[in-house]
Order: sequence, then C-alpha cells, then structure tokens
Amino acid sequence: MSVGFAATTQTSNDVISNFFKQKPFDINDVSAQRDFWYQEYKTRQHNPTVESLLDPEYQDFSITMNPKYENVRQSHQHQIPHLYGKNGLWSLSLSDHGTHLDFTISTWVGDCMRFHPDVIEEDLVGRYGSTVYNSWKSFVLDDIESLEELVSAARKKVNRVYHSITCCDRSSRLCERVGIPVRNGHAFFLPSKIKI
Repeated sequence: MSVGFAATTQTSNDVISNFFKQKPFDINDVSAQRDFWYQEYKTRQHNPTVESLLDPEYQDFSITMNPKYENVRQSHQHQIPHLYGKNGLWSLSLSDHGTHLDFTISTWVGDCMRFHPDVIEEDLVGRYGSTVYNSWKSFVLDDIESLEELVSAARKKVNRVYHSITCCDRSSRLCERVGIPVRNGHAFFLPSKIKI
C-alpha cells in the first residue's frame, strides 16, 4: 500500500473566500476608495493632443521584475515595485504597499499611462468631444488581446496574490474580461498556480 499526499489545487474561489473571511467586506470601503480615486485623478493635468490619441504609441511586450523608478510621486515613495509590464497600449504594475500587495492596469492616453476610465472619458470628451474619445476608446478596446497576453505572462512570474479595489464598475468588467477575478469591487491578481 502506498502512502503519500494527494495534490491539491487551490482555486480562485478558495483564495477570494479566504480573503473575505479574514477581512469582512464593507461596501463603504469600496465606495470611499472609489470616491477618493475619482476626486484625486480628475484634478491631475494631462495634455494629450488629438494626434497622439488617434495615432497611439504601441509598446513592445516586456516584463521587468523589481523595476527601479527614478521619478516617483511623494505619495507613492513607500511602495516597493515587484513587476512592471507593458504590451501594446497597456501596462501592468504589481507592488507592495506595506499593508498589502496591490496591482494597477493602465492604458496609453496620448501622453501618458492612465488608469481611471471615468476620469479619462470626462477629460477627453471635455477637451475634444465624444467623437475623438470614442475613436481613442476603439483603439484601446481593439488592443485588448495585448492586455490578456500581459496578464497571462505576469501571472506566471508571481507567487503571491495581489489585491486591488477597482476604481469603478468599468474597471471591474475590464479585469474580468482579461482573466482577473472580481468580487464586490475587489479584484484579485493571482499567480498561475491558482486555477481561475
């Protein structure tokens, strides 16, 4: 008779359920964080031109582990970057915030990478109108496979779970679309060893 241990497969549902058992869910946490991000990011000044929006700069695929950044906002200096990846019009960053492991998905918006879809829409529609915004948005959504590829490759490089409150419902839908599970406004970037 052989004696051994059966292989166990941890699923995303297991990880997410454990997260909520350890930290009970409070809708006000999500709402407050989303309100904060909206207020914070709508005040940031960006200057994309129509040309830069309608002829976007596609980035070659790359992933850098433990990247070093020279110019970091004062509010972000406590963060320890674990991974930065880019592909097409998308970027992904994973970092240690001291209290938790966090991740951010951003997209190219003419002159820089940005992550809040509601603020991006308000900014671009206010500047250039809905036609330019919708044209830019179609470039981004047509490049969704680049983000899927980036997420898949990054999941193979990490061993820990990264968690982020999504900045809005559109952000939640994007995460789910590219294989990042979301529950109650919380998104979970999981290593590839965890079955989604």
